[in-house]
Amino acid sequence: MMGIKESDTKNALNLEDADLSSAEGLEALGAAVIKKIRDTDRLEKKTYYATFLESFCKELCANLESDDLSKVTASLKALFNEKLKANKPIKGKKKAGDKAKLNTIKKTPGDFTDQYNDMADYDDFI
Repeated sequence: MMGIKESDTKNALNLEDADLSSAEGLEALGAAVIKKIRDTDRLEKKTYYATFLESFCKELCANLESDDLSKVTASLKALFNEKLKANKPIKGKKKAGDKAKLNTIKKTPGDFTDQYNDMADYDDFI
């Protein structure tokens, strides 16, 4: 009914029956929410998903003490840094072939005819 399979309703956590007074109950609720979100195909690519997460986390953290909120932000910042490192291209050492090379063309005595000849200026000196 309305996109919910019968097998999902047997194993699904009912919000009304969830025991949020214990760590196990909170973990079960979190696991159920995460499973539902991850099972939704390509939800993280939707334009409204990031906005939803921002407001959802903000509402959940509104009543936290500053010490607890600091722990949450530190873990999110660590996740952010990991994502940045994963997306950044790996910069290795430069290869030896990338260095500048000297022009090492060997010249023969006959190559002077191609260049400017200074000696032609002194032909009428004497």
